[in-house]
Amino acid sequence: MTQPLSFARGGPAGAAALVGVSGRSPAPGGALGQRQQDFLFALSRAQRATEAAGPDPRQAAEDFVATALVAPVLGSLRASDRTAAPFAPGPAEKQFRALIDVATARQIVRASGFAIVDRIAEGLARRAATAQPQPRPQAPSPA
Repeated sequence: MTQPLSFARGGPAGAAALVGVSGRSPAPGGALGQRQQDFLFALSRAQRATEAAGPDPRQAAEDFVATALVAPVLGSLRASDRTAAPFAPGPAEKQFRALIDVATARQIVRASGFAIVDRIAEGLARRAATAQPQPRPQAPSPA
């Protein structure tokens, strides 16, 4: 019998917060841990540890390209599937189809090294650098 994944409330986020069948956290760099982290991201339940330090332009660019460009292509490919009845997708696969597409799109973008991701990340980093408020020089107070 397997145990369901449990979410730590108020604890560390991502794959480190998951408790699997063995009762231990998955390896941080393991494939299972990465898939679980991608799934949690798609469900909007994963909190990123980098949010406190500020958003990462490269990660934001990868997420944007995966969501806006790659996931719709995967969705249209999946919609044109005309598989015979015994091999056709069941109700559960149809329900979670979008989540699978987003997770697959993120893996494709992360592994492919699209030039558009680099270009978007550079633009985001440039905007973030110019958008940060500059500290105003304080006038010396009369003593």
